[in-house]
Amino acid sequence: MSEHQPQDFSASQLNAIINNLLDGVITIDQKGIICGFSKPAERMFGYQEHEVVGHNISMLMPQPYAREHDAYLDSYHQTGAKKIIGIGREVEAMRKDGSVFPIDLAVTQTETEMGRRYIGTVRDISLQRENAERIEYLSFHDRLTGLANRNSLTQALEQWLPKQRVTLLALNLDFFSRINVVFGHGIGDSLLQEAAKRLDRHRLAGSLLAKDLGDRFWLALPEEAYDGKPRAYFLSQIEKLLSVLRQPFMLESQEYYLTVSIGVFFAEPGQNSFDVLNGAETALQQSKEWGRDQYSVYQPRMTSSILRDYRLEVGLREAIKAGKGLECWLQSKVNADYRTTGAEALMRWRDEQGQMVSPEVFIPVAEHLGLIIELGDWMAAEVAKTIASLPADSTYRIALNVSPKQFLQPHFVLKMQRIFAEQGASLNALIIEITENLLLSRIEQVQSVMNELALLGVRFSIDDFGTGYSNLSRLQQLPVSELKIDRQFVQDAFRNEREAALFQAMLQMAKSMQLTTVAEGVETNQQANHIRDSGCDLQQGYYFSRPMPADQWLAEHKK
Repeated sequence: MSEHQPQDFSASQLNAIINNLLDGVITIDQKGIICGFSKPAERMFGYQEHEVVGHNISMLMPQPYAREHDAYLDSYHQTGAKKIIGIGREVEAMRKDGSVFPIDLAVTQTETEMGRRYIGTVRDISLQRENAERIEYLSFHDRLTGLANRNSLTQALEQWLPKQRVTLLALNLDFFSRINVVFGHGIGDSLLQEAAKRLDRHRLAGSLLAKDLGDRFWLALPEEAYDGKPRAYFLSQIEKLLSVLRQPFMLESQEYYLTVSIGVFFAEPGQNSFDVLNGAETALQQSKEWGRDQYSVYQPRMTSSILRDYRLEVGLREAIKAGKGLECWLQSKVNADYRTTGAEALMRWRDEQGQMVSPEVFIPVAEHLGLIIELGDWMAAEVAKTIASLPADSTYRIALNVSPKQFLQPHFVLKMQRIFAEQGASLNALIIEITENLLLSRIEQVQSVMNELALLGVRFSIDDFGTGYSNLSRLQQLPVSELKIDRQFVQDAFRNEREAALFQAMLQMAKSMQLTTVAEGVETNQQANHIRDSGCDLQQGYYFSRPMPADQWLAEHKK
C-alpha cells in the first residue's frame, strides 16, 4: 500500500481519535436521544457516557433551550430548514452539577445503517468569554480603582448635555508625581485607590465619579440629580471635598498628605462634551496657577486654551492651504525575526517658527474643527506616494490612520481610489487603522465601506485596542485582519502578573479570531523578547525604530 493511499479506520481507531480531541463530540438520533458521548465531553459536562446514552440531549441544556429542543428537531424533520447544520454558534450548556456554561457548537448530520445521526462538536469557551468580558469592562473602567473611566464619563456627558445642565469638576492631586518618586509606584497606586474611595464616599448623590489617566479624577452631576439647587450649594460641597482630601491618609502605619486642585464648569443644555471637558480643565489650570489646593469656576476670560486652539486652527489652515509644514513620517513594524514588514504613517507639523507641534495637541483640535478631513486627504496622498515609491517586488504594507469623520464622509471609497490612482499606487499595500470608537454608531455604513475597500485589497487594523468600545461580536462581523494593542497595555504587562495575564488574554483572543497582533510602544530589549515569546506577531516602538521622514525611511528600506 502506498504511504499516501487513504486508510480504512476501525471503529476503535476512530473512537481513540475522537476521545483525544480537544473538543467534545456528542451524537444523537432523530429523536434527540444521545447515542455517543466522547471522553472530552465527559470531562466538559461531568457525566460518564453510560449516564447520558439513551437519554434526551435536552438534559445537557438549561431552560428554555431544553424545553424547545424537541420541537425544533421535529420542525427540522418536517421542513428541512437548516438553521444550524454546518454553522457554528455560541449557546449555553448545563453540567451535571447544574452549572451553566457557554459552548461553541457545530452540528453536522450523516446517514447510517441505523438511521440519521446528528453529530455535535462542542468546545467550552468559558475562558474566552471571561477574557472578552474583562476586556470590555476595562474599556469603560479604570483598572486601578474600578471607577468609571474617561470613556464612561464622555458617554454620560453626551447623554445628559442635549437636554439638561451638568456640573462638571476636574480634580487633580497636587504634586502627586513626588509620591511616586519618593515612595515608589506601589505606594502611589495605593494612595490613588484610597483617594478614590474617599471621593466616592463624599461625592454628591447622583453624581458620576470617574478616574482618568495619572492622578486626574472627574465628578459630573446632571441637573436631574440636584433638583434645582443653586450654584452656591455646589461650591459649599466642593469646599467640603477640599477639606476631606486634606485629611492624612494612613498606609502601613505612615501618614501621607495630599491636596487637590479643582476646576468647575457649569454646562448649559446643548453644549458639547469637548467644550465642557476643556472648560473644566481650563478652570483646573487656573486653580494650579493660583497656588493649588483650591477650586476655580470657569469664566469666559479664561481663554488660554481657546486662544491656543485658535492659533493652532489658523496655523493648520495655512499649512493646508500653502502645503507647507506638514510632513509624513514612518515608523517601522517588525516581525518575530525583528525584520521590517512595513510601517505606520504618522503626521507631523512644523509651525511657522519651524518647531514641531505634538500630534496630541493639533490632532484633537483638527478633529474638533473639522479640519481632520483635509489633513486626512493630504496624508492619504502622501502614503500613496510612499507606496508608489516602493520596489515592484516589495511586500511592505503601509498603515494609514483614518479618523471616524474621514471614514464616514460620503464617497470615501471613491476618494481613496482616486487618490491612489493619481499616484499610481496599489491599494493592496495599504492598511487602514481605525479606532474602536468608530464602531459606536452607523455600523451598517462602517461595515459597507470596509467591505468595499477590502474587495479592493485594503486591510484593516483596530488601533489602540482595549482603550475604547470593544464589542467583540460586532468586530467578528467586520473584515479586520489586525489588532494593535495599546502601548499602555504593553507597558503594564511588565508591572505585575495580573497585567501580564491581561496582555496574554488579548493575544489569545486575537489568535482565536485569526487576527494578527501588533504590540505598540516597545522600548527595551527585554520587552521585545518577552512580547515575541508571548506569541505577538508584530512589534512597533522606539526600540526598533523611531519615526523618521518618509524619504529617509524609503532610502533605508529600498536597499
